[in-house]
Amino acid sequence: MQQLKIKSEVYGYDIEANITAMSSDIHILLTGGCLPHTVAVSIFEDVKEVGFIQLDGHKDGLVSSKWAKKISEEFHCRVTVVCGIHYDNVTGHQRCPRPPALS
Repeated sequence: MQQLKIKSEVYGYDIEANITAMSSDIHILLTGGCLPHTVAVSIFEDVKEVGFIQLDGHKDGLVSSKWAKKISEEFHCRVTVVCGIHYDNVTGHQRCPRPPALS
């Protein structure tokens, strides 16, 4: 297994992606903001969503799905993203973090 950690500041708080590449899968734990947590899971395979869970009252699935789809497209494999990024008082113009270029 190969592991990679990417950390970036977004809207004044750290966002951290812990990426694990396995034989044919990629797993990403994506957390950050002012209250890191895990509340959404997205699984994509061949650019199709094959699994999704999100706790009520959260929007982290928007981020986990975007990342899982993009990375699945790029690497043609199964990608699982577990996500929990919290910001207080988010405004409409603030966007979710973009998936990194990993290749």
